[in-house]
Amino acid sequence: MRCSRPSARGLLFTVGLSLFAAGAEGSPLFALYTSTVLPDRNSLFAVDPQTGAASQRFALPPDPIWADIAGRADDPGGLLALSRTPGSDFRNQVSRIDLASGGVSELFSFTAPDLGFAPSEKLELQGISLTSSQPSLATISGSVLDLALPIGQNLFSVLFQLDLGTGAISGLFSAPVPPLLTDLTHAPDGALLTIVADSPRRLGSIDPSTGAVSEIGTCSGCTIRAIEFDPATGELLGIDEAGVLMRLSASTGEELARLGQTGLGNQSGPASVKGLAFVVPEPGTALLLSLGLSGLGLLGRSRPRRSS
Repeated sequence: MRCSRPSARGLLFTVGLSLFAAGAEGSPLFALYTSTVLPDRNSLFAVDPQTGAASQRFALPPDPIWADIAGRADDPGGLLALSRTPGSDFRNQVSRIDLASGGVSELFSFTAPDLGFAPSEKLELQGISLTSSQPSLATISGSVLDLALPIGQNLFSVLFQLDLGTGAISGLFSAPVPPLLTDLTHAPDGALLTIVADSPRRLGSIDPSTGAVSEIGTCSGCTIRAIEFDPATGELLGIDEAGVLMRLSASTGEELARLGQTGLGNQSGPASVKGLAFVVPEPGTALLLSLGLSGLGLLGRSRPRRSS
């Protein structure tokens, strides 16, 4: 029996369907779960964005204080992480977490004087986010505590951009607290959202050209710890203090739907989620999908027959 060879049309059809299925599954979601009191609990968890089910992926080093994580479009095999090392110089780090091994490699390290502040000031970075259109430019938020000023007048929020290729810092803004900014995320349209860590915690938006913060609203009956936009759906997700994954309104801050319990709340001890991040697919995946479907369309056209 003679086996027929698969046609080019059949091959492209198979490739197109495979790529479509891969894209339909969405991007993996990760949660940074940390404790300053019990550092052995510092971990990176994989979270199902549909149900909230979470499983530990890696234990993280207990030494630094972990603050936030972010996905990078040109690095689908890793996550960026913010941390700081307790000590006299209050040093902060931007590192890469390898999602294959769990290894952590430091990329940049800086203190308050590196941002132009006085040596007596304490820098604590809290949030980091990137856009898919500028994956080498990270937006970072945090606070600076001036130990030389009276309590109540010595805390300032900071916002700046870090070039991940050169380490150059630009667009630095500083303002007296409140508001104190923690987690950061970029909306699909590029808008920059944050959690304002006052009481109660609330959703806010930041004008990156001025550093001005505008309040959006609070989540009634929940205390949001981390936020992130789902690149597959464009929806804003958040995890609250009790460990519940929920869908939030980006225009009001209110809860839209409870997706499920992650088990990453603070009910079992002094630990909580400090950051959420989707691993952004490589841009080439979308291109291959587009080419594959385009090829299917071209092959679907009838070809003129040769006259006998």
